[in-house]
Amino acid sequence: MPSPADPSQVWTGSQAIPKAKAYTANAFSLDNFALSTARLYTFTQPGHSLNSLGQSNLFNSSFLAAPSGQGGGLNQIAGGLIFFGGGVPLYKNGKIIGGLGISGDTACTDHGATADDIVYSPPDDPSVFAHPVCLNTFRNGTFIGNEAPATYPFVPPQP
Repeated sequence: MPSPADPSQVWTGSQAIPKAKAYTANAFSLDNFALSTARLYTFTQPGHSLNSLGQSNLFNSSFLAAPSGQGGGLNQIAGGLIFFGGGVPLYKNGKIIGGLGISGDTACTDHGATADDIVYSPPDDPSVFAHPVCLNTFRNGTFIGNEAPATYPFVPPQP
């Protein structure tokens, strides 16, 4: 869904998600090693080696634009780390120059419907870089799955 012409009709808080996705993809990629936000998913879950990484660089909400659309920390680093699909590093001539963050739908849709570096669990082979499927997950026009239904009560995975 495209952004409305009237900036006051956009959720102010929704600005944080794509900014943090872009920052995360840029912060964890190198000239010779691209790492999208989707590829960090498993490592940052409870019981995994980077579980508390999201607490290391919190988003600076003073960089959000007002409902008028003015402000927003132009040319400032808002920080924030997000570890699900929708953030990819940007390169020019083999050098990392920034990141792109997309938000507004499921993490799988935000990441893109064409094949790239995202690996889904299931149906792809198990991988430490796997990202769960979302509702109506497609790749290159082919339906590959739906998110598993929630279970209650939630029981965290045991190490």
